[in-house]
Amino acid sequence: MSSPNLAAPHVAAAQNQKEVTLNDATDALDLALTASAVIDCLAGGTVAVPLVIARRALRLVLEGTPAEGFALALPDISRALILRNETGQEALVQRSAGGGTVTLVSKGQA
Repeated sequence: MSSPNLAAPHVAAAQNQKEVTLNDATDALDLALTASAVIDCLAGGTVAVPLVIARRALRLVLEGTPAEGFALALPDISRALILRNETGQEALVQRSAGGGTVTLVSKGQA
């Protein structure tokens, strides 16, 4: 069993070596609050952020040089993310499950 959004492991009843599971859960929380990940947007089109990256990194840095604007599809999980667009193109940000979109201008475009 794991937590619903970050997939941090839960300690099971009567589990041996609970410290291993607790340490793994603490590491997952630490990464979710502090880690950065680079998302390669060179191909353009729709760039999907993998679920494991969205769970394990707070800050997503969009890099690459796509020829034109692109879409960034975020997994449908409930958590805060910080996005930094360094591609030179606008990114249309949306959740994979649908819903509203937000345009994220690139650094230097604003």
